[in-house]
Amino acid sequence: MGDLATAKTIITEECEWNPEKGHSDYAISKYGAEMEVWRAQQEGLDVVIVNPGVILGPLFWAEGSGEIYTKVKNRLPFYTKGSTGFVCVEDVVKIMFLLMKSNLLGEKFILIAENEEDI
Repeated sequence: MGDLATAKTIITEECEWNPEKGHSDYAISKYGAEMEVWRAQQEGLDVVIVNPGVILGPLFWAEGSGEIYTKVKNRLPFYTKGSTGFVCVEDVVKIMFLLMKSNLLGEKFILIAENEEDI
């Protein structure tokens, strides 16, 4: 797979990490954390991994993902091309709770409500 930042392909659970590509420090830390979870599974821990997209929810308008609301309200002067997957914080919590109560183990899920293209 090509560079994920410029790829025209929608990212799925089957997409593989390409260590030859440039990645942000954030992406590298997320990948490293996921590798630690898979290692813990090999040592006997029951695991399920969730990779949420951009998490949106009420109350935190001036920080994190919530800044999107403030920037749009203040008439953001530009928008980037591409696609972004969004998910509501309440859906993330509900899905994680249901996964913890389920018999699903050793799986990875991308949590997004939908992809918004060219927003």
